[in-house]
Amino acid sequence: MGMLTGFAIIALSKIYGSQRCLLSIIVYTEYPIVNGVAGNASIYYQRVVNGQPTGSPVVVADSSQNQYLDDASGDYIVFTLAPSLGAHGDIVLYQISTNASHVLTGTGICISPHIYGNYVVWLEQRAAGTQLVFYDITTGFPVQDAVIAGRVPPIRDAAIGSR
Repeated sequence: MGMLTGFAIIALSKIYGSQRCLLSIIVYTEYPIVNGVAGNASIYYQRVVNGQPTGSPVVVADSSQNQYLDDASGDYIVFTLAPSLGAHGDIVLYQISTNASHVLTGTGICISPHIYGNYVVWLEQRAAGTQLVFYDITTGFPVQDAVIAGRVPPIRDAAIGSR
């Protein structure tokens, strides 16, 4: 059995006394290849301290559905949980420090989440057109999201960050 992987890197800088230690977390997806066919994807992260892997990989998402790694920032990882390969699904927010997952959507029609700081954006593929949805993590749960663009004209891509 082989594996295909995709990954994202989060770099966190920690200061211990007078020494600075670079702690990175590498987040990746594994797609097991069984009889030449990609199986359900799973997401993991690996801690890296001073350039060396530390400890065992930590499971972020490993269910009978597909988990697509979309983005990571700070203490968070966002991914799409979909019923099958290439399908739309629901957006999930995973907090590294607590190992807690929170489903941000329940419609099953979402793709392409991105995170920066306390903000998550994603696309919802509605019959009337695609819309861009925004969520502020600090508002807590249940999710109170806001549509900021779309359905007409429909949205194609989204990114979030600072300039």
